[in-house]
Amino acid sequence: MVGAAQLSGYLLEETLAHLLQSSGYRLLGADDDSKSLVWAGNGLRVHGRGADHQADALGDLRLAVPFSLPIRLFVEAKNLASPIGLDVVRNAHGVVHDVNQFVPTTDNHIERLRQLRRVQYRYSIFSTSGFSRDAQKFALAHQISLVDLSGPNWGHLGQVLRGAAREAIEIIPNAQVSQMARHALRASLRAMEAVGRDDRPPVAPVSIPPLMGEWADRLARTLLTSESTSGDILLGFVDAPFILALRPDDTEAFYRFVERTSSPIRTQIVYDKRDPVGAGDWIVHSDEPGAFRLTFPLPGMLEELLIAVPDQEIPRFASLARRELMSTITVYVQGRPVQLEYQRSPSVRSVRVAQSAGETTELRRTLSRLTPWDQRLEPEAGVKDDGPLLGTWDPSAMEDLLAWLRQRGYVQEKLIRFAAQHGGSITRDQIYEEAGFDEDRTLRGLARPTLRARKELINQGRLPVDAKLPFAPVYASGPAASNYEVPREFTQFLAVTDGEF
Repeated sequence: MVGAAQLSGYLLEETLAHLLQSSGYRLLGADDDSKSLVWAGNGLRVHGRGADHQADALGDLRLAVPFSLPIRLFVEAKNLASPIGLDVVRNAHGVVHDVNQFVPTTDNHIERLRQLRRVQYRYSIFSTSGFSRDAQKFALAHQISLVDLSGPNWGHLGQVLRGAAREAIEIIPNAQVSQMARHALRASLRAMEAVGRDDRPPVAPVSIPPLMGEWADRLARTLLTSESTSGDILLGFVDAPFILALRPDDTEAFYRFVERTSSPIRTQIVYDKRDPVGAGDWIVHSDEPGAFRLTFPLPGMLEELLIAVPDQEIPRFASLARRELMSTITVYVQGRPVQLEYQRSPSVRSVRVAQSAGETTELRRTLSRLTPWDQRLEPEAGVKDDGPLLGTWDPSAMEDLLAWLRQRGYVQEKLIRFAAQHGGSITRDQIYEEAGFDEDRTLRGLARPTLRARKELINQGRLPVDAKLPFAPVYASGPAASNYEVPREFTQFLAVTDGEF
């Protein structure tokens, strides 16, 4: 029987596989490639030259990458309390090296012809607790992609999934709990997002007990309404031995911007401080009105390559490293390659920090103070320190939230105003009508920009930490949200003052 830590890693893999759908990631089963994949034991195994290897989450990337074989990506997720060590990364290297050398043997000339269609396996490890220095060094040397989910942009995802894993083990205390839990969560996520894809289930059919189905629905709702997991992950390909996991503030807004803008798109790369001790994530963004903001995490060693150099050399080296490592980030939007081209920001030219290459905390603090994002979010002069009453939105906070959405071109401002004018609620049909969404568009991550704005207001002391969500989904019945609601304060305030600011 699996433990809670191992099961929470499996649940993290399911969550990531769901979020990666926008990058063309499709979970695979043995039926998708009977020559290379097989069901064995409790899961999928991949044939290698020397052995078969367990694949907890294996998917095709349906991308036409120039001068490359089709990519098949291993996703391994670790949800542990301590950083991932060298042993995990060394195992990943052995696996991907072995499976890339596998060639099926056959005497059938037709089968030999089919074998000309090969795939390139890549390996990516996601960790909610970061990676040890030795693990990072080995991964960089052998082109294993590490995605550090320990930053604040991912919130309390690890804790949520560990708690869910413990609850699942209590519901189904037997050896089948991991298979049932994964299958149930996958089904709930698909149903709640109403993705409408024709992908075949990548696991064998499993009978899900009612209690497990209810557990999966609760967890899926939490994941889809959380700032940490709502939205999508877009894979960014760079001229370096790693892949970037990019998270748009608003996926659909990013897609619309890309549709009306020719590639390459000129961008900046900055560090965004998200708490007082300097922890945060990196951002690639465009300064054009109504543009986009893509957040991505980097392991510590990669941050050092970007910023940890002698103080007198930081401006020159940081710019050089970005130009060399991430001069162009290629993402695939609905199968079309889009290039994000780095352009140095003039706002960081005067950085001077003395710090060793083994630590980046002070560097993070300094760079974050100089980013355009932090400058825009500094509290205005005259703002009271005591803030509004506990748990409520005062008029100033509501105006700040709406202004934040309006300045970034988010349609959520219009939807909040509509809901406030109609008793505090807006239905799915009204959302599609008011926002002008296409019928085939999902409401994936619709509340995420409002969650980010709320969090930034809290961090600035303008809003109490327990203030209600400004645009919250409501599940009356069925797997999809029936409507979205705004707090009572919005209804009372905007019903009277709407249109005055």
